Amino acid sequence: MPSKIQPLVTTQFTERSPLMALGALGLLGIALLIAPFFRRQLLSTGVYVGPEETVQLDPVQPRKGAIGALRIDVEAQLPSNAWSVFEVQVLDSQGNVLASAIKQVWNESGTWQEEGESGVWQEQDQAGRFDIRQAAIDGPVVVAISVLEQGSSTGQPLDSPVVYRVTVAEGVIDHRFLWSGAIGVLLVAALTTIAVKAAGQTVISEQINDSDLVGRGTLGGPNTLLRVIITVVSDETSPSKLTANLAINDSYGESVYRREVVIPLSIRREEGKVESARGSASVDLILDPRGSYGFSVAITPDGPVDHTFLTVKEGIRTLTPTAITYIQPSTEPA
Repeated sequence: MPSKIQPLVTTQFTERSPLMALGALGLLGIALLIAPFFRRQLLSTGVYVGPEETVQLDPVQPRKGAIGALRIDVEAQLPSNAWSVFEVQVLDSQGNVLASAIKQVWNESGTWQEEGESGVWQEQDQAGRFDIRQAAIDGPVVVAISVLEQGSSTGQPLDSPVVYRVTVAEGVIDHRFLWSGAIGVLLVAALTTIAVKAAGQTVISEQINDSDLVGRGTLGGPNTLLRVIITVVSDETSPSKLTANLAINDSYGESVYRREVVIPLSIRREEGKVESARGSASVDLILDPRGSYGFSVAITPDGPVDHTFLTVKEGIRTLTPTAITYIQPSTEPA
């Protein structure tokens, strides 16, 4: 009885985790693109605040159910060589504190001289920012700025009020977390892709310094994908492609499958002259039932062939739907 041979395309052996990771990466990319459209500025103003003084700004009304966060940016405008410690509070309509943060800011400058050259230097950190989860806000809120301490780096007191620029915006999505998530998802996609490509166990590995070789192993099964990999190294007389005549025999030595496999060659040149060529091709199969099978390969034309390699792996996983050949040998010897 002849073997049952059925070409088909299947997703049975497709590993979906890399595709899911890439899908998540696409969603993160969309989130990065649309994030600016959710942002809306509610307040932008400047206030003078003196030492141990608290100033409340006008109330703002965030939208209910908006995604993202309520972001408060505060930037001090300190004179040179001055510092300040201020607190930002977000109050509800009853005066209860919803959130608060403390920030120390400073602004220093001076001159430098070295080897007859001189110049001016300035270093500063005058801005603070914090976000509040917008879903936790119900109703209007008030931002209050309190100066806890301030002074100068020279040790002199700084009693005059300092201008603080305050900006309040809603619907803010922190890009840092999106980028971190994108990098993490990309790493997962890369690792799972590598794992898929490395999947499988080598059952047959043969090589010969000629064009024909054979190998045998116990493999197969209805739920096991096999990959036959044929690699050829040839000399400078190689054509652009070679043909591998693949034959599979069962445990009785009876032929169950034959196929011609075209192997395109990559030519290696040195100083404009052809030195050698190398090529590889693979065939995905299901051999049902599991058993002892012999594989033979004959390369034509065989004149240019220096080395032939045959590898058969089982337990292969794929990234996309795969074209395979399902082979069910006859259960009776001829």
